Amino acid sequence: PEYINLEITTTAYYNPRLTSKSETELKILVNDTIKAYNTENLESFTGIFRHSNLSSQIDATEDSIISNITTIKLHREIEVQYNTNSNYIIYLGNPIYNSTVPEQSITSTGFYIAGNTNLMYVEDLPTDSRYGILRMYYYTIDIKTYYRDFGLIDYQTGTVTMPELEITGIDQSQDGIFELIVKPQSNDVVSVRNQLVTIPDNYINVSMVLDKVSVGDPAGGANYQFTSSRN
Repeated sequence: PEYINLEITTTAYYNPRLTSKSETELKILVNDTIKAYNTENLESFTGIFRHSNLSSQIDATEDSIISNITTIKLHREIEVQYNTNSNYIIYLGNPIYNSTVPEQSITSTGFYIAGNTNLMYVEDLPTDSRYGILRMYYYTIDIKTYYRDFGLIDYQTGTVTMPELEITGIDQSQDGIFELIVKPQSNDVVSVRNQLVTIPDNYINVSMVLDKVSVGDPAGGANYQFTSSRN
């Protein structure tokens, strides 16, 4: 199987007056809810990640949880052919987010290529159609420098093509894994062909926010802590 690993980022709002548990204990409970969803609904060739179902289960974790903002990203690991000029075709089977302006709908972990000593990364450059191109870049201190454009993205089918790419090494700070990180067009993710959708434990990010409105803060919504619903 080919794995599509989901990165789940959840901010859960809670009312401390409705629980005897600490914020840390609530965070653990929410984390366990996400793990249970993965076990019960994913990790099979017919598994479908349904965002609203997970969000509802997070709210139901404990009476004190008022709401949550949950966003997802797709991680697709790529098997590298080292020191070989290779063509990589990555088929996700899920549409990739495309607003037709650069928003880093596709990023990557770091890698090295033949003929250059810089640690490289890729990001997408969309057009006003369903297609885009990949841009390779590196950092000099904190300055992003674009190296070259290459490859093709079909946002509609979720297909990324990286032709004639000779990788000589992988960023070891990422455990030697080369992967693309993708913002999906839909919050629901399906398994296609021989793919398995799963949520690895280390891709679960939970934070808790005390809901000041629910505890009667006199400033009301003026003190509400907003969380972006976009990646």
